[in-house]
Amino acid sequence: MPPILCAFFRDRGEGVDRTQLWGQVLPAERIELCLCAADIDEVVVTLAWFRQADGLEYVWRFVV
Repeated sequence: MPPILCAFFRDRGEGVDRTQLWGQVLPAERIELCLCAADIDEVVVTLAWFRQADGLEYVWRFVV
């Protein structure tokens, strides 16, 4: 399976968003997200990725 282009977005409810562009991620790779300093009642996490095989962008959004 080819690499997937990925990005991580975090909205902390303060009007300041944080974006991390991970670039190409291989299917066997593992990435951990640290939300240690986040206010769990306010944080929204969004993971987005683009698969070259089908040309579609996928998004998962989590409200903790």
